[in-house]
Amino acid sequence: MELLTAHQIAAFLLVSKRSIQLKAKAEAWPYTEVKGRGGKVRKYALVELPAHVCVQVQQAMIQDNQSPAAQSGKGYLAVNEQSDRLNQQLATELKHQNLKQLAGLENIPPKASAKIYLLNAAKEFVSANSLPKVLGFDLFSERYNQGLLDIPAEHKSLIPSVSRITLLRWQKTVDQKGIAGLAVKIKRSGKSIIDSDPELSDFCIAMIYQYPHVKATQVKEGLIARFYSQGKAIPAETTIREWLTRWKRDNSALYTKMANPDAWKNKYMSAMGKMDENIKRINQLWEFDSTPSDVMLVDGRHSLIGIIDVFTRRSKVVIHPTSDSTGICLVIRKAILDWGIPEIARTDNGKDYTSIQITSVFDALDIKHETTRPFSGEEKPYIERFFKTFSHDLAELLTGYIGHNVSERQAIEARKTFAQRLLAKQGGDKSAVDINMTAQQLQEFVDNWIDNRYHHKPHSNIGNKTPFELFAASRDQIKVIKDERLLDVMLQPVPTNRGLRTVGKEGIKLSGGFYIAPELGAIVGSEVLCKWDPKNVGRIYVFNRMNNEFICVAVDHEIQSAGMTRQDVAHHAKRSQAAETSRQLKELKKTAKSVNVSDIANEVLSHYSEQNKALATLPKQSVEHTNVITQSAIKALDSKPVTTYSDEQLSEFERRRKQLSDETAAANINPVPLFNNPQDKAMYHKKQRLNNQLSDVDALWLNTWELQNRALSARLDDLLTEMNAAPAALTQLQKQ
Repeated sequence: MELLTAHQIAAFLLVSKRSIQLKAKAEAWPYTEVKGRGGKVRKYALVELPAHVCVQVQQAMIQDNQSPAAQSGKGYLAVNEQSDRLNQQLATELKHQNLKQLAGLENIPPKASAKIYLLNAAKEFVSANSLPKVLGFDLFSERYNQGLLDIPAEHKSLIPSVSRITLLRWQKTVDQKGIAGLAVKIKRSGKSIIDSDPELSDFCIAMIYQYPHVKATQVKEGLIARFYSQGKAIPAETTIREWLTRWKRDNSALYTKMANPDAWKNKYMSAMGKMDENIKRINQLWEFDSTPSDVMLVDGRHSLIGIIDVFTRRSKVVIHPTSDSTGICLVIRKAILDWGIPEIARTDNGKDYTSIQITSVFDALDIKHETTRPFSGEEKPYIERFFKTFSHDLAELLTGYIGHNVSERQAIEARKTFAQRLLAKQGGDKSAVDINMTAQQLQEFVDNWIDNRYHHKPHSNIGNKTPFELFAASRDQIKVIKDERLLDVMLQPVPTNRGLRTVGKEGIKLSGGFYIAPELGAIVGSEVLCKWDPKNVGRIYVFNRMNNEFICVAVDHEIQSAGMTRQDVAHHAKRSQAAETSRQLKELKKTAKSVNVSDIANEVLSHYSEQNKALATLPKQSVEHTNVITQSAIKALDSKPVTTYSDEQLSEFERRRKQLSDETAAANINPVPLFNNPQDKAMYHKKQRLNNQLSDVDALWLNTWELQNRALSARLDDLLTEMNAAPAALTQLQKQ
């Protein structure tokens, strides 16, 4: 505790010693008398002085401090004061400049006049009701927005609503730029710091190219890391943000290309001319594509495999579990039987459309196969458009619809009630949609939609005619296959190695067997093309490798008589595999049971215990370890508990028990709360002090804490003042 004499206090406060002595006597300052020169001297504890005197003395002591740290702090404060004076001077000059600009205006903008009027009205509202500024602005804005204040209509129409943040921003503008700051909007001129420095500009452009969604904060961090050591001026974050916004606006097409190539295709990619301008007849060009269905089925999610005749816009679709060679052959068969054979088939370059089976089908039917470039859906736009038309039409109304994208799927999931989510967590149905449609039902729906809606709906790109009208009006000749069996043969899957086999002297070796026919004797050593018979795995169709002419039907007599299809063979193979696997597992289980390794861990430990049993060590020389603690512990162990107490001890026990009982009762009447931190405790005691409920012990703790945390204590005091002032202000408003 620091003690000061009246002389020292007077020196700090720049008054006479006599003034301090009279003031201390009048206000009864507590003091301590200590021996000094000439007798006893009164000294006053700094912490016990009145608050205003204590603060002034402490400030004077800080100013008189001559330590290096204090001198550094004073220098820092001096620089800050100089900076503040310079900022104030610049603000004054800016206000004068704005006033000159305002004077040059013929009429003040109406909205600026409305801002000035509302800001003055808000200040008068705060002053009239003796409110803190923040609370007053809050109440003013609330009443203004509710139309409870008498504000001229012309101002209300220009500024329909206002908030506390807006009023504070206007006030800050007035403080920095004067009232003219609300009316004069300064236009920037010249280049920004980024545009004026090619290195900074190139760096920012490189950041956008590498990271299209980069933020201004991240660009600033990169600039600091790259250029701060070079002494370059780093632009502010707001400057970078404005530059990024302006660059993206001026280079919107380029930025979209980098950030979202698909969106660039839809919005900016050149679409001059027409992709079908050279298509003049039916079946000249078919476009193929596949897409996952937006409808979940009972047997899982399936894919839509589609074909569109570009000239007439007629379409065919097959619902298949996945987009593979089998599904594509099914839709080809369906389209050829109804429309005939196309001249050109355009597909993407996916492995399902470039497989051996599909390319062999196109070769066999003399169909030219064109593939698009990777990720170039715009090269087959008509089938893409067909799928979009279907998915955004009645398909959205089907049970099991799951949305076109992730966001729509999440929206559908959000429709779940709390009960549905709870059931899902408990193992119930986790789907937010009803799933009761099969693949066959979806196929029937798609065929019905195409035949009765899509084919009879006018298309703007074909002169507002319908696909049915174009097909009916056409007189073009079409190539057809009259024998359906021939088409089935051509669409059958081929064996491995693209279906190519060399005819040996024993026949054609395939899948572990030999397929023979009399016609093969004449072409031993020649390479032929083989296709499976769809109804009997023991038969294959053999074609000439060079011109695809049919040669013969070769037979494997060992399996032909079984009359099984390839699906039957696959089914029997699976059953045979399952039976063999089950037999092997049973044998393994029997072997494991006979060997019995369930307790192998303990068996291993027992083995090592047996090995180490014969090992022993020679006895070591030892000495007993003793110290004060061990000796005390021995005494404690040897002592016997006291079983009887004297009357004096019993009386002391009773007194202590009564004291504890009284303390417990007092604690129940005035319980002391538990505090998370010293700030909460200080706030609690400050509230008690306002109500004169603070004990001496708590008052001493609070005084000590306030001396150690002056800034935080002042903030808490201001908060308490506002809390106490707010109810009184609200009462005055209610009276009005």
